[in-house]
Formats: sequence, C-alpha cells, structure tokens
Amino acid sequence: MRIVVGATLTGALAMTGGLVAAGPAIADDGGGDDAVVQSAEETTETQQTAVVGETGAEGAVETEAPQPEEPAEQQEPAEEQEPAEEQEPAEQQAAEEPVEEPVTDEDEAQAPAQGEEPAAQSPGRSGGKKTKDDAAGESAEPAATMADTGGSGPRKSDISVIFRAAHPDDYSTADPATADSANVKTQLTSQSQKRYFQCDDTIVYYQIITVGGSATGESVVTVTSDFESRFGTDSQVGVTQVTAFLAFDDSGYQGDKEEAISGTSAPGTWSDGVISLTSRITDVEAGDRIVVEYHATLSCGTSPGTVSGTLQAGSGGVTVAQNAGADEPQDVGAGRQTVSLFAGAVLVALVPLDPTVTQAVCEVGELDPPTLTLPTGPAGITYAVSPAAPFAPGQAVTVTATLAPDFSWGTLPAGWVPTSSTAATFAVTFDGVECGPVQPEAPTVTQAVCHDGELEPPSLVLAQDSEVITYAVDSEGPYAAGQTVIVTATLAAEHFAWGEMPGWFERSATEAIFTLTFAAVECQATDPEVPTDPEVPADPEAPADPEVPADPEVPADPAVPTDPEVPGQQPQSGSQSGSQSGPQSGSKSQSHSDPTSQPSQTSLAATGAGAIGTYVGLAALVLLAGGLLLALSRRRDLLG
Repeated sequence: MRIVVGATLTGALAMTGGLVAAGPAIADDGGGDDAVVQSAEETTETQQTAVVGETGAEGAVETEAPQPEEPAEQQEPAEEQEPAEEQEPAEQQAAEEPVEEPVTDEDEAQAPAQGEEPAAQSPGRSGGKKTKDDAAGESAEPAATMADTGGSGPRKSDISVIFRAAHPDDYSTADPATADSANVKTQLTSQSQKRYFQCDDTIVYYQIITVGGSATGESVVTVTSDFESRFGTDSQVGVTQVTAFLAFDDSGYQGDKEEAISGTSAPGTWSDGVISLTSRITDVEAGDRIVVEYHATLSCGTSPGTVSGTLQAGSGGVTVAQNAGADEPQDVGAGRQTVSLFAGAVLVALVPLDPTVTQAVCEVGELDPPTLTLPTGPAGITYAVSPAAPFAPGQAVTVTATLAPDFSWGTLPAGWVPTSSTAATFAVTFDGVECGPVQPEAPTVTQAVCHDGELEPPSLVLAQDSEVITYAVDSEGPYAAGQTVIVTATLAAEHFAWGEMPGWFERSATEAIFTLTFAAVECQATDPEVPTDPEVPADPEAPADPEVPADPEVPADPAVPTDPEVPGQQPQSGSQSGSQSGPQSGSKSQSHSDPTSQPSQTSLAATGAGAIGTYVGLAALVLLAGGLLLALSRRRDLLG
C-alpha cells in the first residue's frame, strides 16, 4: 500500500530542495531538433512529488514517475510552509541532525535526475534572466543575507549541473560572444542547424551550475569537462584546445559576480583521444546560477583520415567543498552528460597536395619527356590534369582538385587557386629542354677595309649563348688584318652531344674550336682628289690629229699613141719629125720624153694640200697645249 509522505518529510524536502527555486529557464532541444524549456524549479518540484510505498526490511524508498500536472498541485503545500521560514535557524540546526540524513540520501539519489531533464515540459516558460531574489521565492530576505553571512555554504545536495552546447546558428567563430545559454542543444547535427562546423571553428559549450538550498556561506565547486580530440581512432579531426571562463554576460547567469574561476585552458593533440579540463569556482552561494562557458577549437590535420560517427563532449564530474573549500570535496553525483557532434555537421577542411613534376632530360642527345604524377589523398579530394599525358618540354598544363561532399577547403598552399567552393587549380609549365645533336654557330666576321687611304680593322661577333652552348674567344678585340683567333664552343648541358659542325674542330665531347684568320688587307695613302672647278667645265678630250691624207697619186702622162702602122708602109718618122721641129713640136717632145724632169700640175696641187694639212695639225696641237696649260693654272689657283 502506498501513502503520501507526511508533513515532516515534506518540510525537509522543502528545506533541502524546494528552495532550489526556479532559476532561469533553459531552452534546450531535448535531444531533438525542437527546443524545449525546463527550469530548475520544475526539476526540484518533480523530486518533491515522490511517494513512499511499502518498505522492506531495509526501508527502501520507491518513487513514481511524475505526472505533468503534479508540479502545479505541489505549489500549495509549499506556500503553507511559510511559517516554517520564521524558524529558519532551527531548521538549519536540524539539517545537521541524524534524523535529516535519509532526506540527504534521497537527494543524492535524485541528483542524477537533476542533471537530466525530465520528460515533463513547460513550453510556456522563457529563458529570461532571473535574480537571486527570484531564486529565494517570494521573500527576498534570505537571498540578501546569503552572500556575506557566515555559514558552511551550499552542500552537494544543493548543486545541480547540466552540460549543453550553444546553438550553432546563434554565433560564429568570428563572434562567439553572441552565443547564450538561453538557446542550447543536446546534440549537434546537420539537420538541426543552418551552418556547418569547419576546421579551426570554435564550438561553444556550457556547464550550467544551479545552486539551491538556503545555506549561508560560501562553497567551492570543481567541475571537470571532457572533450574528445578526434572522430574515431584514426582521424585528425577533433578538439585540440579548450578554454573556459565565467560567462557573466550570459542572460542565465545569476550571482554577485564575485565568483572566480581557475583552470581555464587545456591543450591537446589528436592522439590524446580525450582532453579534460578541470576548473575550480570559488564564492559559490545559495541562489547562484553559474554559467561556465567553454570554447573548444575544432582542428584538422593535413591528412584528416576517416571522419565518421560522433565527437563527444560532456561533464566529467562535479564536486563541492563547503566552508569556502576548507572541507573535503564531496561528489555531487551529477552523472555523465554528453553532447554529440555528428560528422555530418562538420565540413572537414582539406588541403590539396602538389603534383609531382619531373622535367624533361636530354640523355646524350636523346630526350626523356617530362612527366606529371597526380597526388593521392587526402581522402575527399580527387585530381585531374588537362591536357593529359604525354607531355612535351615547354608545355603548360592545369591540375584540378575537386572536393567531395561534406568537405571544405583549408588554407590552400602556394600555387593553388580556388575556382569555387569545391574546386581549386594548380598550373604547371614544363621546362623548355632542347635535345638531340647540337651544332655550334660560327661567329660573325667583318674583314678589314681600306677606305680613303685609311684601314678599318676587322671585327668579330660571337654567337649568342644558350642554355646548351656557350662561346668564348681567345683574344679580345680590336683585331688586326691577318690576325688569327680561336673561338671555343662549350656544351653547357652534360647530356647533349655534338652534331655536324662544318668549320669546327671537336676538341672533346663538350668542346669544339673554330680557327679564324682575318684577311691581310694593306692600305696606301693617296693624294686627295682635286675637286673640279664647278664653274670651269673640264677640258673636253682633245681630238686626235686629223690624219693628213696622202698625196693622191699623180697619174702618169698618158703615152702618146703612135700612129697606127699602115700595113706595108714604112713609118714616116723623118718627115713627121721634120715637120714638127719647131718650137711647138720641140715642147711636145720635151714634155713627153721626160715626165719627171718637171712636176706636173697634179703633183704640185697634191704637194700644196699636204702642206696645208700639216699646218692645220700643228695649229690644233698648239691650241690643245694652251688649253691644258690654262687648266693646270686654274687648278693651282684652287689648290693654292
């Protein structure tokens, strides 16, 4: 048979638990996606609705699950206990008597339930900030005297603790101060939040410590929080740094803000598995609601590995030491409370790896082409190159890295350029390597030149050096006509070989020479050219002496024909000569008998014509000589 606890037990519960009067409501998702609200007052009142059944030999106490309507029904008995408040000193003394121990044991058994939130919900409550006066009930006098009055301070049964995570949509890593315990979550999933966590993000967690009871004085509360440093056992994604502080500016914080905390930082590595941070809070008084805020850094390695499952964070234990910490710490027994961060709510930051590039090599005149090997890993990145192999010296190609879902880019290494939230590119240009038999270039030679009686010396210009061949000459200019110089060509690359080399002599596998002798040019000084007088035209070429025509041949006097011989008749020379013996005949006879004794008229004419031609020629020579003398005279004047 079950009976309701009597007035005595009810009064004890009211003293030890009922005064954990409602702190501010805590908005929580209750393990789901929709936030629920439950206050510390409801938790305490639920504990007070316990019923006692039939006891066995050990006097065990049984409890029933609370009904949603029970907290409202229990408010009236609590108000009827007001006269007992006037006997508060007596109640405090009675709390130390053995008769009160069963109540304390019951409270300790109920403590884990305080860390958890019962199924009963009060959607109508808000997360508004309350004061210590509200925590003390209708009367403000107890709260006013708690801070500075002497006493042992709150004990373990006065302490309740919950561990929660701030709602990710309320803050960012750049501004985590906007997080508030008025909106918290029991798990972090991709379905219950708008944003994903990324590497180097800050995750905000809370230890919310509610201090009930009516004890005066101060106690010291020590809380330990644990944070897993990696997902699974082989990943490099997890919490590697945690800091803690008292969130005085949080809307749910209640206290005189004289509280202090020590133990505020804990570093770690992925291999640690779990990072534990133990913090000690002093000046804890009844009516306080202390919010310890944790900033956990989510970090990722260069090879994150397999990211799956959950990353757990939670309370690792709570103790309280009364008399300002002078007493032995007592375990509050809040139990293990965790918040799960699911892998799906994390965009793991990955960093692409550089491709492996091997440049082309010329092996004794034969080319080994360049190669490019795509990286493998980290998991979550795939690689491609365009254009594909085979590659050639001097060619440009592009490597593209693409992210798989649920990944993000970390800080990209040098050379990588993001083209979108899921792609990045890396440009590669292969070295321009020459290969095959090589032929040196002959130098450019300019021979000596004699110009206006002055010698311009010869010159030599070497071919331009390249990555394969360099050139040198054994003698620097200026050079002289007829000089011999030697040009040396040297292979700068050890894997090249000489090809055909007309004019060159191969001295060794890496050296060839070119021997050059400049032309022997002589130059003699000459008189400067006398400029022609521009006003006096040059003398025209003197015509040659006209040829004096030869005297025409004077024809001989024609022979006087003889009288035709009369046949049978003797010539009559005597009579004929006798008849012509006069002067006339004598003259005829004289002219015909000696044609050379006197020149004929024709001979005299020819002789006269020849003499005239001679005179004309002499006159022309005289004129020509005069013209030359005149020209020389003018030239002297000009030169003078």
